[in-house]
Amino acid sequence: MEVSVDTTDGSYSLEVVKHSGTFTITADYTAADGNYKAGAPQSVTTTAATHSQDIALNYGYTTTLSGQVRDTPPTTGMIINRNGATVIITVEGREAARTTSRTIGGNDGSYRIDAVTSGRLRYITASDGNRTHVISLEG
Repeated sequence: MEVSVDTTDGSYSLEVVKHSGTFTITADYTAADGNYKAGAPQSVTTTAATHSQDIALNYGYTTTLSGQVRDTPPTTGMIINRNGATVIITVEGREAARTTSRTIGGNDGSYRIDAVTSGRLRYITASDGNRTHVISLEG
């Protein structure tokens, strides 16, 4: 069952006729920025005629990173932009998003990666399958 919320305070009413017991309620919100995530399902057990319970929505934000994966081969000393490298964003110790470097806007080895997260962005990892380079974004 889906119900609408009061736009001023986020409250809602859900009427269940002639029933008491245990219910599971999940709250979510589709905002224009897409940054709200569904709240964890909440278990409600009641025999009362009315019941109030707060259900928090998780808010994340969109982080967009872009750059180029570059390599300096030891034999040439030239910088080469690398297409096909895996680029991973790590947030709070977990992978938040991944992409593959490619030609973007005529620039070989480019990447653009979006991640929705409420945590702190910590690392970007680039790997071509043979070598891995980790960039710390802290400090």
